[in-house]
Amino acid sequence: MKDHMEFFNTHPFLVTFIMGVILAMEGKKEDREAIRGIKVATMGPLGGIGDALFYLTLLPITAGIGASLAVDGNFLGPVVFLIMFNIIHFGARFGLMTYGYKAGVKAIAKLKEGTQHVSRAASIVGLTVVGGLIATYVSFQIDYVWESGESELNIQTDVLDQIMPAMLPLAYTLLVYWLLKKGRSPLTLIGVTVVVGLIGSYFNIM
Repeated sequence: MKDHMEFFNTHPFLVTFIMGVILAMEGKKEDREAIRGIKVATMGPLGGIGDALFYLTLLPITAGIGASLAVDGNFLGPVVFLIMFNIIHFGARFGLMTYGYKAGVKAIAKLKEGTQHVSRAASIVGLTVVGGLIATYVSFQIDYVWESGESELNIQTDVLDQIMPAMLPLAYTLLVYWLLKKGRSPLTLIGVTVVVGLIGSYFNIM
């Protein structure tokens, strides 16, 4: 009971797999530290996998089908959504519980093999999303136009954007990330960002 009162956080739809494995290990009188290690090692990967499979994939697809039916005037749209989502949802809950219990410790090796591929794919997708968010939401531009006689040169559009669009947002994000890794306080970096923005706005260069 004391072991199971420790912090434990994973996806609610996939937690049954861990429960099945733990029940099998406890039934076989396995070492308590080994059981605790299994819980700690699996809760993180299953949390990420569950979010990607259910909340980011299954839910939008089934909700989109139900919503499209409802928009067309079909009153069965919400019913279709609930049935489709919960068949897979409850199937995963009860199916993984049974599978985890029957497989016991052997299931961990299979999970680890699959997790490596899923984690790599998730990392690639995550970096792609972060790159898109930086280009979309991080606003960092130089509003300075260099003039020489009748010639004008916009530093942002004519120079920086020609080298690489959204180069300054990327550079500033990487700088902040590097400073965080060096142990700088997030609040300090937020304050510096606000000050830089105010100074740039005051002098009309950002």
